[in-house]
Amino acid sequence: MADEPLVVQVWSDVACPWCRKGHEQLAEVVAGEPDGSVVVVHRAFELGGDGPSTRLAHRLVKVAAHAAGPAAGTAALEALFAAHLDEGRDVSDPDVAVPLVAAAARLKPEVLRAIADEGAGEQEVAQDVLVAQRIGIDAVPFFLAGERVAVQGAQSAEALRRLLATARERRAVA
Repeated sequence: MADEPLVVQVWSDVACPWCRKGHEQLAEVVAGEPDGSVVVVHRAFELGGDGPSTRLAHRLVKVAAHAAGPAAGTAALEALFAAHLDEGRDVSDPDVAVPLVAAAARLKPEVLRAIADEGAGEQEVAQDVLVAQRIGIDAVPFFLAGERVAVQGAQSAEALRRLLATARERRAVA
């Protein structure tokens, strides 16, 4: 069990600047860990509010990860964060989101668009949202490490290092 990677699930929304900050901090922490010792799983959470729905963006991240691997899902998420938060682009618009994700994940835009039009990723996003509701997540980013330890909010890199260490300690005791 000690040799198994520690899974860190992160619920976030591409429209949330604090989620982006949390994502960046976690990436910094994971980069300092031994290769393959931490697996980050991106989970969808829709903040809603006044802005457009981010459901399509979340679905595209799921499709990118399945089609081209977890790194492609991460690259897609980063591209969507940048487009929405830095450039003010509407990532709920397929004409904006599909080319961004396709480029980030190195997929053909027309193929990604066809897959998205068929509803790909919808069940996974719905499942992420349901799990968030069941465990009481009401704000993001939300980090769950090893299914044992959780923190909410854009944490510092040091706080996220402590999260990983605590999850590993609890896993060793279990």
